Amino acid sequence: MKILSTFLILCFVCLLTGPPKGNPNYDFKASIINALEFRHRDTGVYNSMVANSLCTSGYYQDARHYDSLGRTFRSVKDLYFSEWDFKEADKIILENADKYRVTMFNEEHMRPEHRLFVKRMLAPLRQKGYSILMVEGLKYFNELSKNPCPVSTDGKYINEPNYAQLLRYAKRLGYSVYAYEAHTTTTWDDSIKLDKYGSMKYIAYNPPDSMSKIYDQNGLKEYIFSGERENQQALNAYSVIRQHPNAKVVMMVGVKHISKDETMMQGQLNKMLHDSIITFDQTDLNNTANFINAGTSDTLKARMPLIAMNKATGKTYHIPSSFPPDVDFNIINEMVYDSLGRPSYLFKDPEKRKTYYLPKTILKKSPILVTAYYTNELEQFREKAIAVDIFQYDNADQKIPLLLFPADYTIVYKESNGEFHQYQVKIK
Repeated sequence: MKILSTFLILCFVCLLTGPPKGNPNYDFKASIINALEFRHRDTGVYNSMVANSLCTSGYYQDARHYDSLGRTFRSVKDLYFSEWDFKEADKIILENADKYRVTMFNEEHMRPEHRLFVKRMLAPLRQKGYSILMVEGLKYFNELSKNPCPVSTDGKYINEPNYAQLLRYAKRLGYSVYAYEAHTTTTWDDSIKLDKYGSMKYIAYNPPDSMSKIYDQNGLKEYIFSGERENQQALNAYSVIRQHPNAKVVMMVGVKHISKDETMMQGQLNKMLHDSIITFDQTDLNNTANFINAGTSDTLKARMPLIAMNKATGKTYHIPSSFPPDVDFNIINEMVYDSLGRPSYLFKDPEKRKTYYLPKTILKKSPILVTAYYTNELEQFREKAIAVDIFQYDNADQKIPLLLFPADYTIVYKESNGEFHQYQVKIK
């Protein structure tokens, strides 16, 4: 009788848990947009929230669309290209890496290509003695030090597959990965509309902090910070660096935190380190800024990340902006285009990916949301596991591959009726 009871309990547990469905942060595009609709009074914050959530689930074009709403697309038309050298960014980064203790990049949270570029720099920087990676996306309290891989609760942005793979790759290269984010129990909880142009003040309570975005008739004019988060970030990063007095550090930070302004994290940290940081901005010269040759009217098409250096002065080009981060170098982003229906930056990953096409029997169930997990991670962490790749198939005729690294995978797909299915595959 006791054996029978134990068996029934085990059966009940199996029915209750079932096969893992994977990370609940991934969803159909329409579901993401509908879930966030009218959640915030500030349309700028709403667009940013939608863009970040779409990015996490692999909708990079849609994420860019929401990110671009309300932004001004800029064109640089006054440059004569003959007066400028457009140099490969990675070479300039490596030429300067020996001279500084910290090499810092920034990223826009809805642009995975920024994470991929930092990932591409990790191995050559490791060869130059860099051994610590600090990223803003990691929560102050996380489980990365005790787990073999990142999990969903380590930070909201970490759920984006390329971010998680960046951390896995860094650990394999021998980097020690640390968080430096301010420890808070809340985010920006309240917002107050200040004027007819849409200026907003945001308030957080633990710790007390505030931020204002000031608009005029021409758009965003300035940010005003109380600086509490910036100060905590700088102190946390400084604490990590002090614990490793001989280590060289790579940092990947959020958009404006890289600025040399002493109200910002980097400005404060650099002062603590006595000017030991070199900074590379990836966010100001993205696809919203076109370079047009004043002499020929041709548009620059960057096939790789570039840095524009004036031949006469040797200075880097800085685009005029309403709130530009003050940095050492601005990186002109490489073009992003579709290749096999997937974003081109995935094919420039330093870890080589293989194409995997779903069986037609599964594609016939479209629309389906397909996520590919390392089997061992999904079995161990279940809903906290982070996918390696994700794609929404809308019809059975889409011949678009998943892009996977050689490994054992569990493919989880969700149908439009909410049903989950899975199977396993080995990529060689």
